[in-house]
Amino acid sequence: MKTLKEHFGALRSLCFLGALFLVGISSTLQAQVVANAVQFVSTAGSDSNSGLSWGSAVADISNAYGNLPSCTVPALGGNLTWSHCGTIYVGAGTYTVSSTVAINGPVYVIGVGTNSTLIQSAVSSGCVLSFTANPYNPSEPGDNFGGVFNLTILGPSNPVSNICGLQTFDMIGFRAANVAIAGFTGTGNSGWWNETIQYWNERFNVSMTIQNNTIDALFQNTNSSSSETFGYGNLELWMNVESGQQALVSEGYSSTYGVAMFNEFVSIHINGGNSSTCGSFTNDSSWQITGVLYCENSDHPATSQTGFTTDSSSVLVNLGQYVSPGPDSGNITAITLAAPNGNSAGQLDITNPVPATSSSPSNSPPLCFLGNYWNGSSSALDEYCLWDNVNGGANGNTALLFSHAGSSGKT
Repeated sequence: MKTLKEHFGALRSLCFLGALFLVGISSTLQAQVVANAVQFVSTAGSDSNSGLSWGSAVADISNAYGNLPSCTVPALGGNLTWSHCGTIYVGAGTYTVSSTVAINGPVYVIGVGTNSTLIQSAVSSGCVLSFTANPYNPSEPGDNFGGVFNLTILGPSNPVSNICGLQTFDMIGFRAANVAIAGFTGTGNSGWWNETIQYWNERFNVSMTIQNNTIDALFQNTNSSSSETFGYGNLELWMNVESGQQALVSEGYSSTYGVAMFNEFVSIHINGGNSSTCGSFTNDSSWQITGVLYCENSDHPATSQTGFTTDSSSVLVNLGQYVSPGPDSGNITAITLAAPNGNSAGQLDITNPVPATSSSPSNSPPLCFLGNYWNGSSSALDEYCLWDNVNGGANGNTALLFSHAGSSGKT
């Protein structure tokens, strides 16, 4: 049986080419934002240096960020000014970070490879790298606003509570490619913490490998007055979780103010060990995504694992490939083009992956046809739906049911 890595090896190669493309875009945009905004970081550097070349490299990423100049960028509604803008090149070696490198503005941190540039966490609180935009960037240069490339962020040698490897919050257009995050195993830890506090996080283009973290990727809205959106981008995550760990977690502030993941193209591949969880969606988390959502149990022998789950206020809808080891629970719909039993013609499956129990059947999601009719004063929606309705108990009766809402003139 092929491994997950073998199945998607070709896709990873394409994503590597994409990473090179993204670095090219970021460098080009940055040159437009401000001239000569560059810093070099090396294990042989000194923080008394200028940081303007490898020969005069600084030793610390925080100092490199502090050396970057400000920039002002034309934007809709007026110019936006950030205190630090530019590109930080980080050479090969291990760099220990003892306090959060808090990056605010269009800044790119670029290493030389995930096996060469290693950022080691020694933080006691917060995150190793944190990216945001203040002032917020709702328009230009929103399509490409800061990012991290070609490096690995490692958790502490001894677990610490409530820290993370990478935080992104309140910004548009974050980029990441050829990035690995691993080893954040303390209580309340996450590898990537993607958070909305006051504004939305949209148009991200992210390709990362995240593994062996208490939570690999946490999408969280902490805004107490509104739901926030995370979509309109591309998300490729390769994830590995062990016993007691969770790969993907989405959590709103409350059952009213949640996480809205809309119009997002995803390629999420999860290897989970026994007693791990593929994904959890709570507090008004609404994920409507297109692409691959794939989770498998990689332990041998494979025993217990939790698939994808939602609470009653949340929903997960995936159009594309959906694979889960189960059990799944909650409000989940998987729309997949399948070829059962080797049927080359294929078929379109609209599936509720939540298993039935002796007392609780699992009906299919409805397939609905929507039109518009004139109600005498305006256009209004007319809807017909059909679904597989399953009764409880052993071999319960099933029926294909129809419903209608809208015009009183139905036939």
